[in-house]
Amino acid sequence: MEIMLGTALWGWTTPPTVCYQLLDHFYESGYRQVDAATNYPINKNPSDFRRGEKILAEWIQAHQVSDLEICMKVGSLDNMKSPDHNLSPSFLLFNREQYRQIFGENLACFMIHWDNRHAADDIAATLEVLSEIYSEGLAVGFSGLAHPTVYHTLWDHYNLGKPWMQMKHNLLYSDLPRYAQLADRCITYAYGLNAGGIKLDTHQYRSSSSLVVRSGEDKPAPPPILHDLLTLRQQWLDQENAPSFSAFFEVALLFGFCSPGIHGLILGGSHLQQLQNNLETVQAIKKQDSAIWFEQLLELHRKHAPADRKI
Repeated sequence: MEIMLGTALWGWTTPPTVCYQLLDHFYESGYRQVDAATNYPINKNPSDFRRGEKILAEWIQAHQVSDLEICMKVGSLDNMKSPDHNLSPSFLLFNREQYRQIFGENLACFMIHWDNRHAADDIAATLEVLSEIYSEGLAVGFSGLAHPTVYHTLWDHYNLGKPWMQMKHNLLYSDLPRYAQLADRCITYAYGLNAGGIKLDTHQYRSSSSLVVRSGEDKPAPPPILHDLLTLRQQWLDQENAPSFSAFFEVALLFGFCSPGIHGLILGGSHLQQLQNNLETVQAIKKQDSAIWFEQLLELHRKHAPADRKI
């Protein structure tokens, strides 16, 4: 299972000094994969456009490292949550050269995202240039495809290697069914593991909590699954060798780690202790046979996820 450090909130709720701490700990712990995107953070503040990548580049320059594996997502033209994008061959090649200059040997994967197109000719042109980029030694990848079926029909005409694919996947929602035709051909990474930042104790939400920031609500309503999770926690406490959990992220990581078809997890800690807790939980999951506990979480997933977004 690959572990990737997410940067979606960098420069927004996560200030640069904390971002540097996260990178320090992640790197010192032996991990190398980092997820980035041109439009991070997506906070609707134009002055913050590309701020996340700048923080990452500053850390690389300060530490003079050359062994990160950065996945860089391009296509979106702003950080306003708009659908505006550019995936034309010339724009992609321009970005490929730019990020090679910015990240050097640390650039591992060049990924497109936010593709709302359905026209086969346009998508074919994008795949052609991705095939060219792959032939030059970079992995390529995909995230946020509105019409994966079109990609599937064109796939065999291009040499893409085994692309990286990012998809939302958690206890409440999974894009695995939507990407089923492509997932087996890709190295799949799950993001959104915490389902927007759910907490078992609703009193723990702070103004900077991810769910509060993303939803705009001071007191987010608890999702229906919360009652079932609290019941499950009590059941596990009464069973020998069952995992114990005191926070949602712990069962979220177990679910993502054990999900068939998922090869990597994107962790988006917003402060150092959170990242440390996430990495420690992953290490604990690696050391145990979690199949029976995953099946119980899978039952909750299938109960609460939308019909077309459950595995």
